[in-house]
Amino acid sequence: TDDVFMGYRGYGRNGAEPLFAFGQGGSYTTFELGPAELGDDHMSVAVPVANVGGRSGACTVQVYVRPPADSPWLRPNQELRGFAKRNLAAGERAVVTVDLDPLAFSVWDRHVGQFVIDPGRYGIAVGSSSADIDQVLDLDVLATGR
Repeated sequence: TDDVFMGYRGYGRNGAEPLFAFGQGGSYTTFELGPAELGDDHMSVAVPVANVGGRSGACTVQVYVRPPADSPWLRPNQELRGFAKRNLAAGERAVVTVDLDPLAFSVWDRHVGQFVIDPGRYGIAVGSSSADIDQVLDLDVLATGR
């Protein structure tokens, strides 16, 4: 009966707060994410990352897609659609690029037996876990179909 609302997708829908959010990792250092930018093809997100802590560590940048508010489909409020992990020494900075699959904006239409894409304004949420979203970029998707 959970359908697509299992795990973090269900917690977001029901307003539940888990002890550890999906994607939350432990680290002995601290990272800061800079302003994210969509690639020219809108199928990648570039995020400046800085290790502002005193130790080396690995940062995983996660990208979630939020469907249009007026979507006719029953969908989670956000779904993980890409991530990239980068090791950084203390004080090191880098740009982490997360590639998105062409199906990142799609939903399965069981009536036609294929993935379809709702046109509308999507949110591209960037953060370090499903609950720690640092920023959201808007992307207008006009195409439908696959």
